[in-house]
Amino acid sequence: MAKIIGDWFDTDQLGRVWGVIATSSRASAVVSSFFLGAVLLYLPWRWVFYIAGGVTLTVMLCSYLSLRTPREVGLPPPQKGKSATPIKKQHAWEKTLAKTLLFFLKSRQVWLICLAMVAMTIQMELLSFLPLYFQQTFGIATPTAAMASAAFPAGSFISVLIGGLLYDVLSSRGRVSILGCLLGVGLASMCVLLLNPSFGIAIAATFVFGLAVSPAYYIPMSVFSIEFGRSRSGVLIGLIDAGGYGAVMVFAPIAGKMIKVAGWSSFLTTMAVISLLAMVISTCFLAGEHRAKLSS
Repeated sequence: MAKIIGDWFDTDQLGRVWGVIATSSRASAVVSSFFLGAVLLYLPWRWVFYIAGGVTLTVMLCSYLSLRTPREVGLPPPQKGKSATPIKKQHAWEKTLAKTLLFFLKSRQVWLICLAMVAMTIQMELLSFLPLYFQQTFGIATPTAAMASAAFPAGSFISVLIGGLLYDVLSSRGRVSILGCLLGVGLASMCVLLLNPSFGIAIAATFVFGLAVSPAYYIPMSVFSIEFGRSRSGVLIGLIDAGGYGAVMVFAPIAGKMIKVAGWSSFLTTMAVISLLAMVISTCFLAGEHRAKLSS
């Protein structure tokens, strides 16, 4: 995805492009929460996987038949914005994978965004636990719990769409302030869930959590990877995503056992601590980007 966007769009448009594209995953999460929840009311659970597989195969076939490069349709390559590093020729570190990995490992900003994405990917994994949380905490049926969990991606959808449109026009200092404050709001909403709220307030808190966390999760990493990674942006995004999903792979079974043994309050406390770490590390990363923009 990063390579496609880098081939098609100017660097000054990357924030809004990633914002619009990120809404697709959030919109699908909203639709699937309601639709698949309704499917479970009338059909066996296996139909959830049949439908998901059919949709995936259809999208894959359409993508294979329709994807093109600007050159293939007669368009010029994208322009590099004022804030981007001009790409005149390939740097020495881009020529081999070993040199690329060594260059990334030496970068403080790469380490910061990797750690931030580890924390934020775990935050986004809350969506996987929400149906069970609503079902066990409020004693509602599984389909209803699945529909209630749509509040999280609904908040994400709104904030990522608006955040993508604003990201490119904000100054680097503005990004530090706004995204840092949003992550603080996400931490506050997690603390609200810790207070054992009513069903309606719990839905509102999960909506706000998705609203607050998603822009920082989707946009800065993607824009940074394309600008900093240059021709190796795919490698950089792969490393960052691998760290995030690897953390979820470790966290998910631990969280499941934690819920079983100590209850939901222990799980939500852990999520609040992770939210605090995400806010601190992400703010440090964004501050580093601000300093880099000033020095350039």
